[in-house]
Amino acid sequence: MDGLDEVIKEFLVESYESLDQLDSDLVALEETPDDLDRLAGIFRTVHTIKGRLASSRLRSLKRLHTLVKTYSFRFAMVNWT
Repeated sequence: MDGLDEVIKEFLVESYESLDQLDSDLVALEETPDDLDRLAGIFRTVHTIKGRLASSRLRSLKRLHTLVKTYSFRFAMVNWT
């Protein structure tokens, strides 16, 4: 296994619980789109994952995450204001 594979494996192991929670929260938000507490939880989870990415060498994934976070925030502002 090369160095990058090891970094990815470590990231996935550390983030598994957060990714599982994010999946559950996104499904629940689909069912109750006006649940602002759930939306806040999604943003916290995404921020936690971003922090893990920032501390890793996965810069391309960090940029992807920043893009997703930006667009999800814009989506929230349009739909919950």
